[in-house]
Amino acid sequence: MAHKKRRALRWLIPLVLILVVVGFFALRPRASIRYIEAAAFTGDISTTYSFTGNIIAPRRQTISAPASATVKDVYVAANEQVKSGDRLIKLSTGAVLKSDLAGEIVRLNAREDDVVTPGMELMTIVDVDELEVEISVDEYDVEAVSIGKPVEITVNALGIDCGGTVKSLDKDADTSGGLSTYTAAIAVDAPEGVLPGMQVEVRMLNQSAAGVTLLKVDALQFSEDNRAYVLVKDANGKYVSRFVETGINDGANVEIRSGLASGETVYYAPGETDMMSMMMQMRGGGLQ
Repeated sequence: MAHKKRRALRWLIPLVLILVVVGFFALRPRASIRYIEAAAFTGDISTTYSFTGNIIAPRRQTISAPASATVKDVYVAANEQVKSGDRLIKLSTGAVLKSDLAGEIVRLNAREDDVVTPGMELMTIVDVDELEVEISVDEYDVEAVSIGKPVEITVNALGIDCGGTVKSLDKDADTSGGLSTYTAAIAVDAPEGVLPGMQVEVRMLNQSAAGVTLLKVDALQFSEDNRAYVLVKDANGKYVSRFVETGINDGANVEIRSGLASGETVYYAPGETDMMSMMMQMRGGGLQ
């Protein structure tokens, strides 16, 4: 019995709140509402997908010992630039290990007279002039990623922006927790100072429209059946509702596709708009 009372109470409280709100606005004299004006205007609008990722160096070479030996000579130093074919290390076996690519010695583990064993890593060469960004894209956003698509990249540690282009998208998903993710590689025009391992934010265009009629989101209201409308004045100066068709919404402004022209003025009461929004959320409605 107590359980049924609690269930009834959970439904009763929101219902009472809605009735109070409706009664408040219904009984309050309309003249007391202080409306704010907002003019529709012409502009551009866009929305983006945002991903986090890391700078990687896809072109790298790890130099390992081919056999047990003693290091006789080391011809390079850490952070030194080398060319493809340059001599790197000479072993007591007579073997001379060479570079297969042009790049920088980012790790050097070998010194003269060191005893090495097969497979021991002696140094790593990275082509720091050809960097990429690697991001993980979940299955709900993967349709937005296409080869050749331009992106904007922010290198968090340096606070700098640069451009890039989607280079590849793996088709083999990594599934964890019931969600599949895919790895995308982005060719990046990296400025000086950008290093492998740095974290980045990647922005990719979702929707955009240029030279369209826009209205601030706060001025948009919704009817009981969740249709968008605005409040305008008729020829007699009375406030009347006018339904509009909306398009792209970037959170600050919304595209008006029909029902309102650029330059027209609409009116809204922030408090009333907030209450209507709250009521719509309670019944499951809202702007999509």
